[in-house]
Amino acid sequence: MKKIIFIFFLIPTIVSGFFIFTKSANAAEGSHLDSLSPNEGPPYIILTINGSGFRNNKDHNSVLFTPKSGGASFLLWPKSASENQLKVDLSQSMGLARPSAVGDWKVEVYTTAPTATGWILSENSLTFTLTSFAPPSPPHLDSLSPTKGPPETILTINGRNFNPDKTIVYLRYNRDVQYSPTTISETQLTIDLAHPPGYVGGYTLDAGLWTIEVFSRVFSAEAGKEVWACSDNTLTFEVTGEKPPSDGGTPPDGTPPGGTPSCPICPEDQRGGLVPCGRSCDNPETEDWNECDPCTFCHLFLMFNIIIKFVMSKLVPILAVLMLMVGGIMYFFAGASPQALSQAKSIITSVAIGLAIIFCAWIIINTVLVQSGIVKAESILKWYEISCGVE
Repeated sequence: MKKIIFIFFLIPTIVSGFFIFTKSANAAEGSHLDSLSPNEGPPYIILTINGSGFRNNKDHNSVLFTPKSGGASFLLWPKSASENQLKVDLSQSMGLARPSAVGDWKVEVYTTAPTATGWILSENSLTFTLTSFAPPSPPHLDSLSPTKGPPETILTINGRNFNPDKTIVYLRYNRDVQYSPTTISETQLTIDLAHPPGYVGGYTLDAGLWTIEVFSRVFSAEAGKEVWACSDNTLTFEVTGEKPPSDGGTPPDGTPPGGTPSCPICPEDQRGGLVPCGRSCDNPETEDWNECDPCTFCHLFLMFNIIIKFVMSKLVPILAVLMLMVGGIMYFFAGASPQALSQAKSIITSVAIGLAIIFCAWIIINTVLVQSGIVKAESILKWYEISCGVE
């Protein structure tokens, strides 16, 4: 009788628990995807995903790209996130992963569960068409307004493919003068000829016919990162008036970026090396400096820094592994010989201590520089970087 009563109460309990569990699982529904913008493009655009049920914290969302033709999937983290929209920078994800399937990709979104651990897949998917890997077109110049004027002219340049975030303008005549746009869009920019950056008190251009070039940062599929691209054509602006008796001002520190016609990108078999200056081409992998720059005293320290990084990242790990292997082999074959065992332990201990000293040197130097006040606390991650005036 007791067993019958127990079973009588047990069955409703199990059914109720299953109902509650099912209801809770259904309550944690996945996000819903409404649209993509754009629906197709190369692997260096920012893809916008519109929908609902996303998490405001971008780290609580991930986007799954799966080629419909078959192959490996790619899980990407969004650049920004809100409840109704995600933005994914393909140049920082798909572009680096190098997906080989040009065609249709299924797009799905994972979001974190609101009341439990784990991830929930979106209830539907959308299709993104991956197109050519060719990099974006370089800047193109259409017209100037005006085409001539005095040195204090506000010059408007019309064209296309300008990068609103990273664009500079060069005027070339008897010298090169660099300008930062005062206003800029993808099709138009303006510059103040009398006030290039870095010239205290302004600058006066010599009278003559100045050649204009525009440089913008574009994503290179070959390099896997942004590089400087020179405009595919030039325009000319005539500076009117008398030639000034002085040189017009004091040039600022700094040199033009790599990728100019006078400094082409090095072929792959000519990249590398320890000397960071005085070359006829630029290595796109070293975007912090330009190898075409003339050598200065500063570049000597830059070369030392390159050698130190090479030793730390290339030679030290290899030598440490070899010495640990030697110590391990000696320890294995030492047998009952106390002298051999001691020597093997000494090698392994020395390698461990040496690695600790080498890789703790950054912390030691950083602590000394910060505590002594030589380096401010907000710049502790930059104290070891060397800049020779290269933007």
